[in-house]
Amino acid sequence: MFARAGRSTLLFVMILLTMLACCATAVSGEGSGLREQSEILLRSHDAGMRLEEADLVWVPQSENSGSLFVPFRKQFTVDEPIVSAGVFVAADRGVTVYVNGTQLGFVKQKLLVSMNDYPGVRWMAGEYFDITELVREGQNTFGARVASTVVGGKSEGGLLAQIVLHGADGSVTRISSDGSFDVCGSNIFTTGWTLPPDMGGDDAGQTWVKASVYAPGWERIIAFGRRASGEVDYTLITSLWKDTGNVTTLDASEESTMDGFVTADGAKLMLNGKEYRAIGVNVPHLHSAYNGTWHHISQIYGNAENAKEAMVAAIIDAHRNKVAFIRFFANPGYPVDAEKLYFKDRDEYWRQMDEVFDLCRAHNIRLIPCLGVVSGWFYICGEPKQALLDPNSKTYNATYNYVEEFVTRYKDDPVVLMWELENEAFLAADVNMQGRSGLGAGQFPAGSPYVKPTLTLEDSLTFDMTLQVYKEWTSIIKSLDPNHLVTSGDAHVRDTSESLRRYFPGQVWILDSLDQHVANYIESQTEPLDVFSIHAYGPQPSARWPGHVSTTDYYTSLVRAAHSKPAPVFIGELGNGGPSFGEDPEAAWTRSFIDAMEQEGVSLMALWVWHFPWQPMNTLDGFSHPKLMQQVKEFNEKYAGY
Repeated sequence: MFARAGRSTLLFVMILLTMLACCATAVSGEGSGLREQSEILLRSHDAGMRLEEADLVWVPQSENSGSLFVPFRKQFTVDEPIVSAGVFVAADRGVTVYVNGTQLGFVKQKLLVSMNDYPGVRWMAGEYFDITELVREGQNTFGARVASTVVGGKSEGGLLAQIVLHGADGSVTRISSDGSFDVCGSNIFTTGWTLPPDMGGDDAGQTWVKASVYAPGWERIIAFGRRASGEVDYTLITSLWKDTGNVTTLDASEESTMDGFVTADGAKLMLNGKEYRAIGVNVPHLHSAYNGTWHHISQIYGNAENAKEAMVAAIIDAHRNKVAFIRFFANPGYPVDAEKLYFKDRDEYWRQMDEVFDLCRAHNIRLIPCLGVVSGWFYICGEPKQALLDPNSKTYNATYNYVEEFVTRYKDDPVVLMWELENEAFLAADVNMQGRSGLGAGQFPAGSPYVKPTLTLEDSLTFDMTLQVYKEWTSIIKSLDPNHLVTSGDAHVRDTSESLRRYFPGQVWILDSLDQHVANYIESQTEPLDVFSIHAYGPQPSARWPGHVSTTDYYTSLVRAAHSKPAPVFIGELGNGGPSFGEDPEAAWTRSFIDAMEQEGVSLMALWVWHFPWQPMNTLDGFSHPKLMQQVKEFNEKYAGY
């Protein structure tokens, strides 16, 4: 395993917490204290269960009345004495379990199920129960009362269950959730439903129908460990694989087969002696949603726990679709967000960043952290953006401190594909910021004297100033980390770059000629940058582009110019611009563009955007655009070793 700067390895600890003794095994971890690996899947397997035989079932659509609680039951007969019996149950949100009228408990332990179709990944609550004392000879009834989510007047959810009976004669009987399970689709709040007699209640009036089986099936059930504090530890992973029935355990903070650093060779990238080309995705809020500081968590996810679960699901979904890497915005966020954790508890901030890196490494996903050297710190420090050019300024020193912390921590980690300086800095080059919107009070801690709703001329960076920033900070990163390449994070220069550059601080917006534009773009990707960056969205009208060429021809001109330097190309954002991905499930333009860029020899492309509900019309997941994701899989199998 690589060594992280500033983290010490703790002694291996073999202690079980009393409160978790029934469901976890103690393991050690770097800088994390006592950690507990979940045993729910191991205990189920050791009890003789074969969960790979169980189907995910739900109420048939024709019987679905949109109830918040959906009851299931399975009646079974025991003809011979048994020596032991157990039941595994997993369901959406939560489930109360009954055997012969005795309530076993409300199941809450989080599991993640990787699906073979929509919705791709599904959070469920699961548990294993020993029911030896409750099973009797003759008729028995298993019951489950599942908490559902109501969408569009219909209940959404699923139940996965298996009962195992060990007979005194050595026989083993397994009863798996399938189409023979009974389910009641009535709305229990309008019928006054409590529980039927065989589930411990007094209402015998319900109508039972046979459950509907989720035909595409599931791929993998994942259980996560816990820390001594009771917090879920998403880097302790136990998986049950449906295709083999095997149960595997992984400590993502310790185990990895990922090795090697990507290098540049002319217009190509190389990894371990072979050309490396890959398609990844953007998850801009990956670490900030994971650590609970993203500014829009309450609006989008409701709470920090849901946000963290969403990021884990995004990583798992990326893995199952053979996504090669994730690009994300890696600074602490708005000033108010930086106060939530980075300034409050620096060690915890980096511990949670470590977990993101660990999870991605364990799932063979590399990372491109966008460090935000231009936009990240001048607001926090209460200075104009041009302060970044002054080594004696607070902005410069805060930027340096964060870059140094980040880069030295992961400089020996192969999960870093390369470093990125900023997002689209050259689109702001020579744009006069006087009077433009800055950040209001809501983006600053209460009472901050640095609130800056309106920008000034000193918040502008010219073309030459931006070049200076790129040269200086690329050199700084390379002095801290000799292993990783550096890219800019640019889209391209503005389509009016020549006139803006000539007349700044005046603002003259004359469309570049194609030759002017390409020359300014090449100059913008200055040495010692290693990889040229482009962001591509299309299709767009040809009048939009210098030379009035098509969208694909415009980007092809930039790619060919970069390769002639020679330098590798990273298309750091790639998406449908009109129609959007939400309007075009075929992703027709993006797929054709990938084909064109494959022919041009582009090294890296990253789809915008993955599991990002802040932009619902742009967001993708593993099943929203099947043709596009199949193309990603095939590309990465061909070029990235998947």
